[in-house]
Amino acid sequence: MSVLDKPQFAGQTIAFNDDNIPGSSSANNDEEDNEEDETQTLDADGDVKMDDLRAVIKEVSKGVVDSTDAEYKRLIKLCEKFVHAAGFIKDGVDFFSSVPDPQAAVFAVAWIMSCCDDVGLDGKPRDLDTTADSYNHAQKMRAACTYGFGRLHGLGSIPWQKSEYSGKMLGNPSIFEDVSRYMVSLRKKNVRNGEVATSARAITPEILQALYHYNNRPEVCEIKPVTRRKRTEPAVGLILHAVHVIAFLCLLRFDEALKIQLQDIRPLTAWLACAKITQGYLFPTITVRDQIGDSTRLMKSEKFLEMFRNNLLDIGLDPYPYGTHSFRRGGCQYFASHRRWSLRRICNWGGWSMEFSSLTIID
Repeated sequence: MSVLDKPQFAGQTIAFNDDNIPGSSSANNDEEDNEEDETQTLDADGDVKMDDLRAVIKEVSKGVVDSTDAEYKRLIKLCEKFVHAAGFIKDGVDFFSSVPDPQAAVFAVAWIMSCCDDVGLDGKPRDLDTTADSYNHAQKMRAACTYGFGRLHGLGSIPWQKSEYSGKMLGNPSIFEDVSRYMVSLRKKNVRNGEVATSARAITPEILQALYHYNNRPEVCEIKPVTRRKRTEPAVGLILHAVHVIAFLCLLRFDEALKIQLQDIRPLTAWLACAKITQGYLFPTITVRDQIGDSTRLMKSEKFLEMFRNNLLDIGLDPYPYGTHSFRRGGCQYFASHRRWSLRRICNWGGWSMEFSSLTIID
C-alpha cells in the first residue's frame, strides 16, 4: 500500500509503521524491556523479592541516627572478634544472629567485663598497667548488643528466656536479668572506686530560676564595647540561659543544643536582639575577648560546659556533680513529677525509642 492508498478518516491520514504492528521488532523490544523491569522486582516464582523489601524496611526503621548506627556496628564487630578470640564461638559462626547461642547473655557480660571491670574473666584483679573503661562505655557496649540482636537480627525487645515448650532460649540475650544485675553492680563498683558518674545530678526548676535571676542582671547581660586594655564580658548570661531552657525542656545534651541553627526554631527574642544574629548557629563561638564570634562556627561543648559550671559557682552551687546530661535528666524529672507526664510520653517528646522493658529501665 502506497502513501496515497493509506486510509483516511475525517480528513486525516493514518500512518502505519512498524511500531504499531503487533509482533514487529520494535514492539518486541518494548515487551522485553517491560519483562526485564518486572524480573528486577520478581523472583523465579514470579513473587516480589521479599528479601530486598525486608532490607529496605529494616534500614528505614532502624530507630537510631546514622552516627549511632555506625558506632553500634563498630562495637558489634569488636564483640564478634572477642567471642571468637576467647573461644566462646567457633570460627565461621556469627555471634549476632537470629538464633543466638544459648549462652549469648553470658558471653555479652564477659565482653563488657573484659573492657570495663577491674576484675578479669579469671576472677583475679586487673593488672595495674591496664586501665578499665568507664561505666558509660559499658552502657554503650550493652546498647550495641541490644541493637545487634534486637534490630539487626529481628529479635526485638523480648527478654531472653527459656521456652516452656521447646526448652530453647528465645528473645534478646542483652535484655536479661543477669545482664541488668551485672550492669547495676558494675556501676556501684565504679562509683566506689572513684569514677564520677556523668551528670549524676539533675538540674531542677529552682536551679533554673536562680540561674535566670543571676544571668539577667544588667551587669551580666549587657554587651559593653571592646577596648584594647580591658576584656569585657559579652551577654554570657543570656546565651547561657537560652541554652539552659532549650536543653531542659527539649531534653537535649549540650552538643545537641549548641548545633541549633536559626531556621530550626522560632527566634528567642532576648538573645537574638542582643547577639544580632541573622543566620547560622543560634549559639556561636565565643572569642578570646569573650565576644560573640562568627555565627557560622558553633560553640564547642567543652567551652559551654566550662561556662555553665562557672555559672553554677556564681549562684553558690558545687559545679562538679553536673555535666552534659544534667539538663536532659532534669527535664525528664520535671515532666514526670511536675507535669505528670507518662514515661511513654516523655520518650515520645524526647524522640527516644519506646521499645523498652522493665529490665532495661532498671539501668
